[in-house]
Amino acid sequence: MTRMKFTCTALSLTLAALLSYPRPAMADLNFAPGVGLAIDAEQALRDDKPEKSIEFGEKALKSMDLSPSFSAYVLNNMCIAYTQMTRFEMAVDSCDKALKFDSDDWRFLNNRANALLGMGDPDSAISDYQTALKDRPDNQILKDNLTVAKKYKYYGSVPLTFSQRRLRL
Repeated sequence: MTRMKFTCTALSLTLAALLSYPRPAMADLNFAPGVGLAIDAEQALRDDKPEKSIEFGEKALKSMDLSPSFSAYVLNNMCIAYTQMTRFEMAVDSCDKALKFDSDDWRFLNNRANALLGMGDPDSAISDYQTALKDRPDNQILKDNLTVAKKYKYYGSVPLTFSQRRLRL
């Protein structure tokens, strides 16, 4: 059997899902300095500046004035940014921390699975996608990502490095 490498078009590891992160509830907007930094981090991510997003995210978390849901939101954004930069171990660490705040959030699980797949761990990625699908059984992003992970496992080739494709919000 020949090894097949997935192309960017064949893979829609639905990287757009990387940016399907939760937005904080309006009640969380308390105009604390950390909130402003969290908003700046999100904007940097949207502007395709993952390094800047991480910088703002770290400052927001250090401010110690974020609610738990906002902290999870910032950590998830950092997971996305690290994945864009192909720093998958850091991405998994950020997603793990976000999941401590909300262990059932499908977006956190999806983003961690994307990073795990980037690390070459399709079994763990498949597990996360399947866990997320229990909560969102009709979610096409999760279904597509699960298919990609299964193909990755079968063919044993890396789908793509996440930095090769500009993510759209």
